[in-house]
Amino acid sequence: MALQNTGQLKLSEIQTEFGGTSPISLSEYYAGGAYVLSGTGDIPSSAMIEVSDFLGTQAIPNYDMTSHTRSAGATAAQVYASCTDCSSDTASMNVRVFRGYGTTTSYLQVRRIEGTTISTWWSTNGTQNALGTSYTNLGTMTGQAATAFKLYWTGADNPTSSGDSTYFVSNNSWRTLAAGQSMGGRWTASASNSGLQGNVDTDYAGGNFKLYARGTNFLDTLIMDIDLSIGASATAGDSACFPPGSKVTMSDGSTKAIETVQVGDVLLGNGGVHNTVLSLRPHEARDRFLFTINGKITTTEGHPILTEDGWKAFDPESALRIHPDMEIEQIQIGQYLTKYTNDGRRYTELVEEITDEIRTVSLYNFDVTGNDTYIVEGVVVHNK
Repeated sequence: MALQNTGQLKLSEIQTEFGGTSPISLSEYYAGGAYVLSGTGDIPSSAMIEVSDFLGTQAIPNYDMTSHTRSAGATAAQVYASCTDCSSDTASMNVRVFRGYGTTTSYLQVRRIEGTTISTWWSTNGTQNALGTSYTNLGTMTGQAATAFKLYWTGADNPTSSGDSTYFVSNNSWRTLAAGQSMGGRWTASASNSGLQGNVDTDYAGGNFKLYARGTNFLDTLIMDIDLSIGASATAGDSACFPPGSKVTMSDGSTKAIETVQVGDVLLGNGGVHNTVLSLRPHEARDRFLFTINGKITTTEGHPILTEDGWKAFDPESALRIHPDMEIEQIQIGQYLTKYTNDGRRYTELVEEITDEIRTVSLYNFDVTGNDTYIVEGVVVHNK
C-alpha cells in the first residue's frame, strides 16, 4: 500500500513499506539500493535524503513466480526439416507472446509450420511431446495483470515475419498488449546444396529466448527462459548414412567399424542372411544433422531402420525419394527396433530417447547383395 501523500511520515512507516532492519536509518533507503527500486518517486539515489521524499511512494514487489507455470516444465522445443536430391528446404516455427482475454493470464506459445519434418518440445524430465501446427502453451503467466512484455533472444537469427501475431516482435523491446493481442514472429531456417553427390547444407535459426513481463505493482520480471531450435538441411544424393565408429555385424558374429568395411566383406542381414558388400558410398558432410536412438545408433534423417511395425526413418519423405517402392513411416518414441545379437538371435528394443546434433563428419553406407539389409549397432537397417 502506498504511503500517504501529505503530512508527517514516521521512519517506522517507511520500514513497514520498504522493509529493512532496526535501528532504522534513512541511508538504507536510497533509490537503487537494497530496499527501494530506482526511479521510485522523488527518492534520491545519493546525497541528501529526507523523510518527505517518501510521501506518496510505494514499494514495488517482484512478480510472484508461484503464479507462473510451464507446460509440464517446458525447457526446449525444436522444428527440423530436411530433403534429399533437392535444391533447398526450410523449417519454420512461430513464436509469440499472447495476452489472454482475461485480465491476468498471458502465454508464451509456439507452433510449427506445415512441411516441417520433426517437431517436438521437451519437459524438464526429458519427455518429448509432439509440436503441432496449432499453438502449444509452453508457459502460462497467471495471477498478475501484466500489460507489457519483452522477448529477448540470443544466438538466434531475427524473425522473417510477424507470422500470425498482432505485432512483429523486436528483440529486447517492450510492447504493450491489450487483451487478445500478441507479439511474435516466424523464425525460419533455409538450406540449399550445390548439387554435388552427398553435399549437405544446413541452416540453423534458433537460440535462447527469455520472456519478461511488466505490469502495475510488480517489477519487470524474467518469466521464462527457453531454448528454441529451428534447423534445416538439404542433401544432394544419398542422405542415408552412418558416422565413423558405428559397429557393423559381420556374418561370423564379429563387428567392424563402418569406415573399415571393404568391398567383398560378408555382413549379417535381416533374418540371419549373409549379404556381401558390392560397393562403398562414403562422403564428407558439413554441419550435418544426425539423430541418435537410445544413445546407441546414430544416423542421418533418411536412412530406413527396421521396427516391429515396418521400416521407419526420421524423415520418411527424404527416404522415399531414394526408395519410392518402400513403405517408410516416421520413427517415434514408443516403437520397437528390430535387433540381432552377434550370434544371430533376434530381439527388440523400445525406442525411449531420440536426440539430435549438428556435426561436420564423414558418413558411410554401402550396397549389399541379398535382401538389401545389414546390422548397425545391433539394429537392422536398409542399404538404400
